[in-house]
Amino acid sequence: MARYHLAVAYFTKGDWDQAAREFKTITLKTPENSASHYYLGLSYKETGKLEKAAACFKKSLELEPHNQRVKRELENLEKLI
Repeated sequence: MARYHLAVAYFTKGDWDQAAREFKTITLKTPENSASHYYLGLSYKETGKLEKAAACFKKSLELEPHNQRVKRELENLEKLI
């Protein structure tokens, strides 16, 4: 849980690369954590890694199919890809 809060702090600060590294570690250790996949996707999106971002949003939706926030992000991202 501490690593998640650290990752969110990096994200909030705008340190997208460090946030992505932390969220990636979290998704590997707890792959069922939908929020980590979502924020990893946002971090990738901010650094221009749109394909990776879309994959993260899709994984987040697999885990939480009714999450409207993730659906909107994925829909908007797919318009850019």
